[in-house]
Amino acid sequence: MACRQITQQMQFGHMVKIAFMTLLLSFMLIMIAGCDVRYESPPKPGPPSTWPPSAKNLPVYPGAQNLKDALEGFEETASLRTITFETIDEPGNVLDYYKSLLETAGWEPWDVDDKDPDTLYYAWRKGRIHEFKVTAKKTSTSGTSVEITLRSYTRP
Repeated sequence: MACRQITQQMQFGHMVKIAFMTLLLSFMLIMIAGCDVRYESPPKPGPPSTWPPSAKNLPVYPGAQNLKDALEGFEETASLRTITFETIDEPGNVLDYYKSLLETAGWEPWDVDDKDPDTLYYAWRKGRIHEFKVTAKKTSTSGTSVEITLRSYTRP
């Protein structure tokens, strides 16, 4: 009889081990199945959703060459977008183009100290503050170098 009890206890112990191993294996399979092992490249940063439409989808200057567009410091509180390009047009033509574009879109002239005569300064003060600066300078190769800076930040 004692042998029979020992055998039953061993069988019960064996069944507990099997149940535990089955439970552990099931848990591991569920964890593995829940993992996404695919590699996806991170999304490219885009302008904050709070930017005015004219800043999100800024028209490229006609005839722009060597265009570079960079977004830096992409955060909730502040971001900076810099666009540079070259053109064969005169600096005044570039500045007139963006002045018309910005004023039509509702941007207001932005008064700054030490204004550069080759630079336009505009601001959008609806909600967050957005600053739009365009600098167009004549180059030595009879072209124009243009830098556009879009800065967005929350009010202090």
